Amino acid sequence: MKLEDSCLRAPIRFERIVLAKPWGGRDLLRRLGVPVPDAPPTGEVWLLSDVEGRPSKVADGPARGATLRELVRSWPREVLGRAHRGAGDARFPLLVKLLEVEGRLSVQVHPDAALARRNGDGGSGKFEAWSVLGTRPAARVSIGLDRASTRDEVRALVEAGRLEQRLNTFSPREGDAYVIAPGTIHAAGGGLLLLEVQETADVTYRLYDWGTVGLDGKPRELHVEKALACADLGARSGRLREPPVRTGAAGIRERPIVEPGAGPFVFSVLDLEDGARLDLDREGLPRVVVALEGECAIELPTGKAALAPGEAALLPACLGGGSLLARGKGRAALAHPAP
Repeated sequence: MKLEDSCLRAPIRFERIVLAKPWGGRDLLRRLGVPVPDAPPTGEVWLLSDVEGRPSKVADGPARGATLRELVRSWPREVLGRAHRGAGDARFPLLVKLLEVEGRLSVQVHPDAALARRNGDGGSGKFEAWSVLGTRPAARVSIGLDRASTRDEVRALVEAGRLEQRLNTFSPREGDAYVIAPGTIHAAGGGLLLLEVQETADVTYRLYDWGTVGLDGKPRELHVEKALACADLGARSGRLREPPVRTGAAGIRERPIVEPGAGPFVFSVLDLEDGARLDLDREGLPRVVVALEGECAIELPTGKAALAPGEAALLPACLGGGSLLARGKGRAALAHPAP
């Protein structure tokens, strides 16, 4: 479709991409306000994606129906700003999604960019971070191993079906956050809702899958040797972590999850009182806003957008600043790529 640059003068909302997963659910997503089918179970809802073959489509406005891929390809500097690297086929660097994990997410690990390229699994690694939005009493999260191990030891545990006894597993709480760098062994299950921000990559190495079968009734592929080649097998301990709370502008409390300099993006969750207004600073970077509770609005001199819970909007870098306004008590997340 022919695109005009007028589509970059206001926040851009996108259609959700709903993905069925054998470990998924529906009730926690519906409680958030996201409509999902009764069956098959929904594991992931992608709010913003420039992943090859699965790009987000603009929901409304002059670019309705266009993909994020088309926007970035047409105006890389305007959309990406300082995050534009100026070489090759520019791609939006963040993937933002919701996960509902009712069953058991596989024990898995993601590679860094160098290993992904070496394995022929794309050109990007996968650094990600989770914010826990809701839990059930049986919810569990595993991050790393409970004691340092060798590859041979972990391989033997996988083959014997006893890897669970070596995982650092704990009960998550709403408000927890987990930074999952490439190489981090991780898993989850038992009923929890997560907001995930990650690099734009869709590469996962399954180390162990609990005997779970896919939606086709067949066992899912494992990638044991690839996973062991990139896994951090050092010891981790205990529950990780409830982010500190920072009070900023009136009526706003910020929970930083990935802070500047700590990863390839910056990610935080905001608790908002009714009428609270946050100025979105002008750093020459695109920003993603996700409404998580209550309604919020993004206001700019050139346009505005209202967001209901479970909706995301992109502010292209060329927009400069603007404001996030809470309409009632609520919660929102902000993310942007590192410059």
